Amino acid sequence: MGLRGPLERAAELIRPEIDDVVIIPEHGIEDMEHVVALEWDDFWRSKVSRFTDDVDMGTLRRLFTYRNEWVHIAKLWADLDDEERLVAGSRNEDAVRLHPYATRLAKLEALMLPLEDRFGLSPLSRARLGIEVGSLHLTWAQISQQAANQAAIEKPVLDGLPVAGAEVVDDPDS
Repeated sequence: MGLRGPLERAAELIRPEIDDVVIIPEHGIEDMEHVVALEWDDFWRSKVSRFTDDVDMGTLRRLFTYRNEWVHIAKLWADLDDEERLVAGSRNEDAVRLHPYATRLAKLEALMLPLEDRFGLSPLSRARLGIEVGSLHLTWAQISQQAANQAAIEKPVLDGLPVAGAEVVDDPDS
């Protein structure tokens, strides 16, 4: 839901399926972690990917670059002993703080979340974007036909303005 009400669904961005062939673009990320490479492939095999366009590739690659760094640092964090997870403060020798890995993980999560929401990578973000994944099995021709049928429906007019759901009745005075 936007500030001015529900967001309209951008049906014109739906990519039609061509013989159910999925083309997975190159991610172009050096030293990509295996789990992130699988996530990249899963994204492109998902129905949500049909809402992306070529102009989205930079932002999508940035998201997966952040994910890749997060996974890499999470592995390093997991390898630390409990006592290594706390380090000395920079200004006070008696102070302790979390290891910089923990800080970087939190910053990466803060960077990833809005990008994940932009691409509909959670049920809530898909709902906010108006993406109905379950209805994506329709072909592009079926969607176009539904739009044409909806436009062809005559709506009653009251004082020159269309009124949704109103019925035209015979005027007894005419």
